[in-house]
Amino acid sequence: MQSYNHLRTVHDLLDKAELFFHHPKWADVWGGSDKQKILTELSPGSVRKKLGRPKFDPIYGFSTELGTHGTFESLRKRVTQTGKEQGRTQVAMRIGGTPWDSEVEMAIACCIFTVLSTLLTIGKVYKSRLHLGELVAILRSRFERGTAFL
Repeated sequence: MQSYNHLRTVHDLLDKAELFFHHPKWADVWGGSDKQKILTELSPGSVRKKLGRPKFDPIYGFSTELGTHGTFESLRKRVTQTGKEQGRTQVAMRIGGTPWDSEVEMAIACCIFTVLSTLLTIGKVYKSRLHLGELVAILRSRFERGTAFL
């Protein structure tokens, strides 16, 4: 589903925002003209390592695997067996959209998670510029509403 690709981009940008806040020199690299350095130094895994996190992020990996990348899991979610004829398995492949409610529900859950991740990142990055009591109240309210919805 296309939503996973968009959500993956948001997580990538949240990590970059945090990196640039703590280490502004990397923002200069990102806005520079050395494309190879940008790809090498600011790939999602490199950014996570610079933030002191593991290179592999399971949330980012999940979005990549089920998004627009041609992985086995992505293909498996788009192909369904429709029957057998003359001993041969027949399959149908979905090109766009999703006919399964479970996939829509999963995408919605991932959207809620991404919104909450965005709020947490804003709180973390701009903590010194925000009113702590107001921040905590907003985060608590959004987490409670997200949990209730799910």
